[in-house]
Amino acid sequence: MDITSKQHENYNSVWFELLKQKVQIIYDIALFKKVDFIELLNEIIPEANNYKHLWENKYILAKTTTTKPIRFVIKKPVSEQ
Repeated sequence: MDITSKQHENYNSVWFELLKQKVQIIYDIALFKKVDFIELLNEIIPEANNYKHLWENKYILAKTTTTKPIRFVIKKPVSEQ
C-alpha cells in the first residue's frame, strides 16, 4: 500500500489525539473510582507509556505509597428459602 507522507502525518496526528482522549477517559475513571491512575492505564492502554510525552504534563500524578488501601466488601445476606 502506497501512502504519501502527508497521509502518514495525518494518520499519526489523529492516532495521537485519540490516544490523548483515551488517557483522559482513564484519568477520569481513576479519579471517580479512586484507583491508581498509572495501574489502570497500564492495564487498559499499555501503549500509552510509549508516548508519555504526549500526555504526562497534563495530569497530576500522585506518588503512591507501597501499601494498598484497605477495601471493605459488604455482602448481601443470603435470603432463606
